Amino acid sequence: MADKLNNEFLRDIATDWYSQGSQNRAPNFVDVLRMQQERSRVAGFNDPKIQRIARGLLEAEHRGTNPEFNKSDMYIRTKHRKAPGGSSAYGPGQITMNTAKDILNRGKLSPEARKYIAERFIPAGKLMLRHGNEGPGRGNKSWFDPTYDYGGQAGLNVEAEYPLYNELWAATIDRKLRDAGVTADQVLDGSGRDAFLSKYYKKGNRGGYDPAFARGIVPEKKPSAFMTAALLNRMSPKPKGMQ
Repeated sequence: MADKLNNEFLRDIATDWYSQGSQNRAPNFVDVLRMQQERSRVAGFNDPKIQRIARGLLEAEHRGTNPEFNKSDMYIRTKHRKAPGGSSAYGPGQITMNTAKDILNRGKLSPEARKYIAERFIPAGKLMLRHGNEGPGRGNKSWFDPTYDYGGQAGLNVEAEYPLYNELWAATIDRKLRDAGVTADQVLDGSGRDAFLSKYYKKGNRGGYDPAFARGIVPEKKPSAFMTAALLNRMSPKPKGMQ
């Protein structure tokens, strides 16, 4: 397995490097480290530590479903129907309409993300609460739209908007960290984890949440950037198939 990981990673890094066309040397340690970071980054997240926390939340919110960032299956309204007054929790981070309103007021956001929240996310949240709170007979009403019911896509499963959702998610994590009085480092090392999760998630629903979160924040295993650079330097001038 380790050899397979190394071989696949070497080929991916080499492909990235030599496909740029202007490279006449093998990448060094700094080049490989930069490419590792670029390949790992998910659009909408600018801080790798915030992205790791998001990965933990993704694992916890969607445990048992093989969750991934920017996976279409993740862009649905919650299936949990028992929340008092209904729930508008949506997407990979299960962000509610009220949370989005709070982030619009207190979060750090680009103009594009602000527009997305104000014109797309919040209106969809209002429709979720209308169409999903009508009880067993809701489907008999002429105005009912199952798109906004529990488990529905709510008109927000648009691939081009995934980075905007991720920006909202990153801002939500940042705001919850501040509210909890802890840093991303403290969440990742465990010392501030409970304080943060208590702000992000209701205590009564934390049964299988914490272990899944802990699994999700484990860094992805990658070959050493130093060793990768050394191996690629032996491929002179380019690997076979990349001439």
